[in-house]
Amino acid sequence: MIRKLLSKSFIASLMVAAVSFAACEKDDDQKGGGNPEIAVSTTSVSFTNAEESQTFQITSNADWKIEIEYSVGDGWLTVTPMSGNGDATVNLSVPTNDTGAVRSAVVKCIAMHPEYGKWDTKRVNISQSANEKPVGPAGDVLYSDNFDGQLAEAKYGTSGTSWPFVDQFPEFANPQGTAAANVTYTATNVSIRANSPSNGNYSLYKDSASGNNNVFFGGAGNMFVINGIALAADQSNLQLTFGRYRSLFGASDNTFVASEFHIWLSKNGTAWTEISYETPVDAASEYGTWNLATADFTLTEVPETLYIKFTSDLASSHRIDDVKLSTGNGGQSVTLPEGAVIVGGTIAAAIATADGSEAAVDEATVIGIYNKGFLMEDATGKLLVYTNETATVSVGDKVSVSGTIASYAGFKQFAAVKDASGEYGAAPAVTVIGSGSFTQPAPEVLDGAGMDAYLSAPAVKYIEYTGTLVISGNYYNVEVEGASKAKGSVAYPLEGAIDPALNGQVVTIKGYAIGVTGTVYVNTMLVELATSSEPILTVTPQSLSFSYEGGEKSITATLFNSTDAIQAESDNAQFSVAVAGNVITVTAAANETADNISGTITVKAGALSQTVSVLQTGKPSGDSAVVEFDFAAMGYENAEDVVTVEKAPITLTFDKGSNKSSSPKYYNTGTGIRFYSGNTLKIEGANIIKIEFTYTQTTNEVTMTPGEYTNGVWTGSASSVDYTTGGTSGHERISKIVVTYEK
Repeated sequence: MIRKLLSKSFIASLMVAAVSFAACEKDDDQKGGGNPEIAVSTTSVSFTNAEESQTFQITSNADWKIEIEYSVGDGWLTVTPMSGNGDATVNLSVPTNDTGAVRSAVVKCIAMHPEYGKWDTKRVNISQSANEKPVGPAGDVLYSDNFDGQLAEAKYGTSGTSWPFVDQFPEFANPQGTAAANVTYTATNVSIRANSPSNGNYSLYKDSASGNNNVFFGGAGNMFVINGIALAADQSNLQLTFGRYRSLFGASDNTFVASEFHIWLSKNGTAWTEISYETPVDAASEYGTWNLATADFTLTEVPETLYIKFTSDLASSHRIDDVKLSTGNGGQSVTLPEGAVIVGGTIAAAIATADGSEAAVDEATVIGIYNKGFLMEDATGKLLVYTNETATVSVGDKVSVSGTIASYAGFKQFAAVKDASGEYGAAPAVTVIGSGSFTQPAPEVLDGAGMDAYLSAPAVKYIEYTGTLVISGNYYNVEVEGASKAKGSVAYPLEGAIDPALNGQVVTIKGYAIGVTGTVYVNTMLVELATSSEPILTVTPQSLSFSYEGGEKSITATLFNSTDAIQAESDNAQFSVAVAGNVITVTAAANETADNISGTITVKAGALSQTVSVLQTGKPSGDSAVVEFDFAAMGYENAEDVVTVEKAPITLTFDKGSNKSSSPKYYNTGTGIRFYSGNTLKIEGANIIKIEFTYTQTTNEVTMTPGEYTNGVWTGSASSVDYTTGGTSGHERISKIVVTYEK
């Protein structure tokens, strides 16, 4: 897609030159001249389940080729010819379909440019029915909604900049169709948004898409339910279509994956069964694009009302639009479960149950316990049972559980639910039906980057991480080195499971990750805690900067599991060091030259060592003056947005930049401005020759233009300097900025 857009832009830029030379240039080698183009006589061909052949026509002014992509089944379609030049008849042949399921594929007809390769593509959708009727277009529209009842605006939440959740903005609803009179919507962690429209440039069905609003699946445990579609007794063969889109922030590949997004059907809104659907996936053009998905199904028994539920395994990744239910030729056989309690009693069925509804799990194994309940597992998944009291079961016990389903920290769980009056309902009913043993699986070991990644894609899984334990009251957090945002959080540990004497020590946690709170804490049900026996040496900060005048700054060294003395040495006589306990004082002599001076401080403890880079700027030429911005002394409220700061003649202008959600803010923690990925800062007002930054945390790559930036110091000569943080997560904490400028 990108190549095609660039190529067309390039051609457009040459149009003037093309006109000037039209009289003397020969025709392009392509038939008829001009850009390679291709057209097809139809966009869909349908077969019955019998062995058949059909044709369609290609019209082209170029060499072309055909590629086949299978959505359901593989290798069942024969296409001849597979390449050619100019106009042609293409023959399609299929063998007998005895699989019992509708098969589908896409035939891509591609015009080839002699220099740039693939240029123009047309798609022909191929389907083969599982019976004697070909898969045809949808019939009567029973229900449809483009969710454009009223345009959504990002003006909700405490900041006034958030998109509305479904229950905050019922005006989005726009149900149409003969069966839609009593349709309502319920949702969890789902919002209505008017960005990334389905009819934009990144849509493969934009000609028929509605655009405007769409349904965005946010935090884990999300669901969107269409309630009360009225059906007639003879409406058993149905077709469901919807626009679908995947865009997980920071992902390198956003090709839609059907196994990550689910459709469920119900006759009562509590007991659900999942159905499959077909969606064309072309890795070359599907990256982060809208396209249509289709589910053809036959109800074995038609209910008076039908409920449709959409769920995503990912947080903040999927969107849907243009949902439509029509009569059709039928397909996969669907039997809707009975009763208010999930038939089958599996964990997967309980997870699929709407919040506030009843469910039951017939048999599962206890795999973890904590001071508020336990985690259980069966062949279909894992589920938390929150009893609000110390677990009375043991790991390995076989249990049956029934009760109310609720969501917390992005995941479903059994829990007592608070009613409108504030009273809690009954706790989950737990019955031990047997005992046994359980061997924990090999944990997924998470480093700092892995902990940060978990925040955007939480899942219930067995993990391991190592970091410094910080105990504060009833909170047991673990700071993992290298994590820019995430912290481990041991949730409700059993009495005596954590020795208070371990506060400040390096520990290794093994347990079950059970969700995220505060967008920071990885909640962990503790299974095993071990203290580290290996000596560890850390230093803070990892870089120092000095002005040309020189001065003193300190490094703090922290040593675990060792009694070795801390030592330090400098590789440059410009920087001297003195050690007092775990504090290293670095003294920089005055720099009388115009050149920057760099060095390295090596901190040692026995065989361990860490390095700290040091940079001192050169002495500016001519008269200069200094302006200091000490943010801790400027009277900001905690979490206050910082936009413009001025100390004549220098002005600092902070901006959200490319970050979609976070703008620069002052926080008491770290007493500085948190500068998030993509945020920008403009420094201007005089001829600036040096800028020094003091950080209490620095994790992101920093870019400054023009001039040079190294280890927190910018040097150059400019009246305006731009500062930008890179990356997709994490932040810098800037406590002070010192600007030197020419008078």
